[in-house]
Amino acid sequence: MNDNNPSPVIVTTTLGKSVITSDQQSLTILSEINMNIQAGESVAIVGASGSGKSTLLGLLAGLDSATSGSVELLGHKLEPLDEDARAQLRLGRVGFVYQAFNLMENLNALENVMLPLELDRTVTEIDQRALDALCEVGLEHRLNHKPGQLSGGEQQRVALARAFVTQPEILFADEPTGNLDAATGREIIERLFSLQQQYRTTLVMVTHDDQLAARCDRQLHLAEGRFLEQIAGQQ
Repeated sequence: MNDNNPSPVIVTTTLGKSVITSDQQSLTILSEINMNIQAGESVAIVGASGSGKSTLLGLLAGLDSATSGSVELLGHKLEPLDEDARAQLRLGRVGFVYQAFNLMENLNALENVMLPLELDRTVTEIDQRALDALCEVGLEHRLNHKPGQLSGGEQQRVALARAFVTQPEILFADEPTGNLDAATGREIIERLFSLQQQYRTTLVMVTHDDQLAARCDRQLHLAEGRFLEQIAGQQ
């Protein structure tokens, strides 16, 4: 934890998500999810495939809508907000890292990192801030390379730079080492936690990586859409 007096930045109350299947049956993905994540905390959401981990991450970030219960993100209830209002809430305050990197293939590394800064019209010195972010992940020599010219580890480092360039209050990560070999995954883990501590960012991630999960302050175990147990980290 990075704050002597942490306050909750994410709160859920009896959160649930159901969908209608192709044969018109109701399928419950998440049920009765109650959680409270403090500012500066790192939390890993773990569980078997199909347990609802990525769905939960999307609900917490306001990328998807719940069918029951509520989510409070950075002091704002998400349920009354439309898609534009949720995007405005996330702007400059929430970052994302994905397993598939999600970089723009037609843009080089520097341009990819500049994207979230360009969305916020209050930000100045965009080029320099993006350059600094790439330097922090050791890619100052790959500024003009497009994703197809970078290794998987380099692409994920660009994604980390893009996620942290706005110095977000919260970072959501969905399997950030899932597409990487073990050695590269360890490097990304070190860079991820280094940046998280540097910017005092709240980190919420979904992962199958036991080593990565153990680095977090807490592990929340999902099974069949419900929390089974909570495990303290090994830091």
